[in-house]
Amino acid sequence: MDFGKQRIWWVALGCIIALAFAARMWVIPQFGGVSGGDAYNYLFITKSIIAGENPFTNTKRLPGYPITLIPAVLSKTIDIEHTMRTIQIVSAMWGICMVVLLARSIKLPWEASLLAATILAFQKDYFWTSMRPEPYTLYTALLLTALWLFIRGYQTPSMWRHIVFGIVLGYAAFTRQEGFMAAALLGVCSLGYELYFSFKNKTWKSSSARFLAMYIPALFVVSPFFISNTIAYKNPFYSPYLEGDRLQIVDSFLAFQDALGATWGIIDSMWKPAWDQLQRLDFTSELFITSALGIIGWYWYTRVSKHKKASPLPLLFISLAFGAGILFFYFNDELAFREAVPIMTAAWTIASIPLFLFHTRWKGALLLLIAISQIGIATWFHPFPKHYQQAYPIIILMLATVLCGNASSRRLPRISVPLAAAMPFMLVAVILSQHVNAAIDEANEDSALDSVIYRASRYVQDLPGTAGFDQAYLPAVFYFDPGLKYFDDEQANEDQKKQWIQQNNIKFLVVTNTTQTFEKPDPNWKVLKTFKAAGKRDFIFVSTVYAI
Repeated sequence: MDFGKQRIWWVALGCIIALAFAARMWVIPQFGGVSGGDAYNYLFITKSIIAGENPFTNTKRLPGYPITLIPAVLSKTIDIEHTMRTIQIVSAMWGICMVVLLARSIKLPWEASLLAATILAFQKDYFWTSMRPEPYTLYTALLLTALWLFIRGYQTPSMWRHIVFGIVLGYAAFTRQEGFMAAALLGVCSLGYELYFSFKNKTWKSSSARFLAMYIPALFVVSPFFISNTIAYKNPFYSPYLEGDRLQIVDSFLAFQDALGATWGIIDSMWKPAWDQLQRLDFTSELFITSALGIIGWYWYTRVSKHKKASPLPLLFISLAFGAGILFFYFNDELAFREAVPIMTAAWTIASIPLFLFHTRWKGALLLLIAISQIGIATWFHPFPKHYQQAYPIIILMLATVLCGNASSRRLPRISVPLAAAMPFMLVAVILSQHVNAAIDEANEDSALDSVIYRASRYVQDLPGTAGFDQAYLPAVFYFDPGLKYFDDEQANEDQKKQWIQQNNIKFLVVTNTTQTFEKPDPNWKVLKTFKAAGKRDFIFVSTVYAI
């Protein structure tokens, strides 16, 4: 690769990554906490690893992500929530880089590669999920890296590349269980390839060595999972998810069909402030059909017809016209904007699949197969935007391949092509940006209780003496020291409360305004610190730390 001639493209990619990183780092300090118990469950696994315990016991989640948190947990001074979010942001930048490398490995031009990177960097769901303190974005980056190493390994065989592929693939599966499906599919593809060429060219020895170099490291990385399952459940392939209830998995064909309908959100939600799981697209609508035929015609014009060498000018014109149309719709009829543009995007995405396969052949088919497998698992489990995080890059890559056209003309600088094609998407990003504060407020309101408990827990763990809570809260139970005490009888009388404090030698007590247990604190207690949640609702969560 001649980096000198391609310097402008790498500089452009660096600018995209810098802007994407800055946007995320600007947002995360505004989050007041974490909603739900998933993040704390990962921290609980981290602590079990540090303690030398089995990280697979009594949990559905895998230890790949918790392992990365060990340094932060061991340090008593680092804000662990901020660290978890930062890891995911760095993973998002890693994923953007890998989309470009993956695009280049399947022979896509730089224009399409940068267009995919630009759209992905600011695609709404990828953006928000990349700031969650959960491993969805880390898994996405690992999967994209494994796919790139897989393709490059067969293009330019190298033993070290095969081994690194196995390690990365194994760690992806060790991070999210969807990785096992990806590993199985890639393994079947490799096996078919090696058998075909072994019979054809009599290369049994080299084929066997390559296959073993690719998958033995992966098996070694995930072997603790299989060993633990064999010992505990007598089944190496056991997964607690298979025994989940309706809230965790789709348990019937009708339920799966309904969940499948909700997946339309992954192909049109980049244009909307929120993902509407109830929306169902109509394949027979005139707008859908016209949009699909339009993108097919555009692909033919730019790549197949005799006009392909003059494609940048019409691309620029169409992008400007489309961008102007978006602005017109949004500021003159927001309802029309919300109804029409998502349908167009969905039509483009679906129509781009056969065109992408036509352009990329077997490599595109491999990426599509992986995307379908990941979407299928997410649909079976729960159709939430975060569960489709690893599918967004491949979907956007297909769309960018078709949109970008063949930029071989000298009439316009080649760099203008992805910029022009990305313009409508950037306009939408600007429009959606006005909803950022509302989204942050909503997230803070959802995490308000966890936020004050987390901060109070961090505060009391450094105080000398036993600390107690008026209730067993997730952040305290999952993460902080087992020496903390929890009062679990809200109906207790004053004598019982005093007895609990004396028996447990409580020196510091955390009281939150969610219960009435210690609604009237002893006047002799001293207020050490008060933690107030972010939010604009009438009721604001507050945790107060008392010295007994």
